[in-house]
Amino acid sequence: ACFLIFALLCFPAEMLAASAEGVQLWLTKVFPSLFPFLVACGILLRIGAAQRMGAALRPLMQPLFHLPGIAAFFGLLSGYPMGAKLTAQLYEQRQLSLADAQQLLAFSNCPGPLFLIGTVGVGFFGMPAFGYLLWLSAFLGAVATGILFRRKKSVPAFPSCQTLTEVLSASVADALRTILLIGGYLILFAVLSAAMEQAGLFSLLSRLLFFLPLSTETLRGFCSGILEMTNGA
Repeated sequence: ACFLIFALLCFPAEMLAASAEGVQLWLTKVFPSLFPFLVACGILLRIGAAQRMGAALRPLMQPLFHLPGIAAFFGLLSGYPMGAKLTAQLYEQRQLSLADAQQLLAFSNCPGPLFLIGTVGVGFFGMPAFGYLLWLSAFLGAVATGILFRRKKSVPAFPSCQTLTEVLSASVADALRTILLIGGYLILFAVLSAAMEQAGLFSLLSRLLFFLPLSTETLRGFCSGILEMTNGA
């Protein structure tokens, strides 16, 4: 925090530009690709459709992961950050035990399909096929992690359904809170990455790693990705 304040005082123009770039990235790439998906996931969860889809996938999920079928939708398909958020929601609704929720978190925190295909593949690279390839890599990694972390499970109960108006309002409000939180982190780490660059940390890192065939720009992208994957991409 002290380093960030120091950078804001020493490099105000660069920090302002990085913050504006983070806002533009969130508003033009992340918001359009993720917000509809977040709303749709919330609706499916609240009307019980996701649970019924999960019941059909239970014969697959139970032997592989020892989890209810709904974990396939929210764990393998939703991705970060929606997978973790919906896992908490399922636990609050008592559809998952604490042990099941902890296990599901282990493989629901990878990048989601809408982010990799929509934001990265189409928005950044203009190559949908590249986005599908990235998502396949994340999907297989999540499957492997889920198998490694499997344990015994308890069968959860389904929640009571709400009216359509309540479902839609709650889903939109929930999606807005989530997307705003994503935007806040994205902008913060965009500024932090710019502060590291202005302070010469990336140049120092490139000199320390001179034996690697990596440019300063490559190292900057790699370090930004470790801090926050959207800025890194």
